[in-house]
Amino acid sequence: MYKILQGTEEDIIILSVQEALSCLKVQDDQVHCFLSGGPVLVGTDWDIKDVQDTFHKSVIQIGGKQCYEMGHGIVAFDGERNNFFEHDEEKLMELIRGG
Repeated sequence: MYKILQGTEEDIIILSVQEALSCLKVQDDQVHCFLSGGPVLVGTDWDIKDVQDTFHKSVIQIGGKQCYEMGHGIVAFDGERNNFFEHDEEKLMELIRGG
């Protein structure tokens, strides 16, 4: 995990694939995701293996306040769109705190 300082209240925090996977909220090998589709978000459930594949070809970061508050604070940009993955609150906070 490393920060890109922007001089604003929301610095960008980049995650490794393993860090991002460790913070996901996984249920029955599925993770909920919002896909950015222009002016709307489309909600889908992804198989964990598809999430892993996407993470390996994406830039992954902790999202800003709005996506974090929606419970989808792991953001993967795969070169075409942002994918907002549901996070586990305790695990993500532990990672942020350095635990």
